Amino acid sequence: MQNTEFLNSELTEYSIWVIIKKLCAVIVDSEASISDERKVKYLHRLASYQIKGEEGKAILQCYHVLTHTDIRYLLCFAIGMEYGDIQTLFHIEKKTIYSVRYRIRKKLKKAGRDNVVAPLTG
Repeated sequence: MQNTEFLNSELTEYSIWVIIKKLCAVIVDSEASISDERKVKYLHRLASYQIKGEEGKAILQCYHVLTHTDIRYLLCFAIGMEYGDIQTLFHIEKKTIYSVRYRIRKKLKKAGRDNVVAPLTG
């Protein structure tokens, strides 16, 4: 049983790293009309993002109730990405960001984890 828990933990952590890598690729994309300064800032924050840190642990604890898209948005919130930049990167309307944030909070509250990731969702 202990080996299964360890393996699940490692797979979860690996999945989050894959999401981070994909998010980096979207930020680097030359099509994104975000200033180079902000791109560098976001990439630096993602590169220094610690899965073992408090915010990372919060996401790991909630992994089972969140989709990969939810986690991608949570990471954007966690690195302090401006909503206008999120809007540009994912080709969505600003009100969609508020809807996503609301749905994430709702999922976490239902799972009893709303207090864990609340600071990340703003």
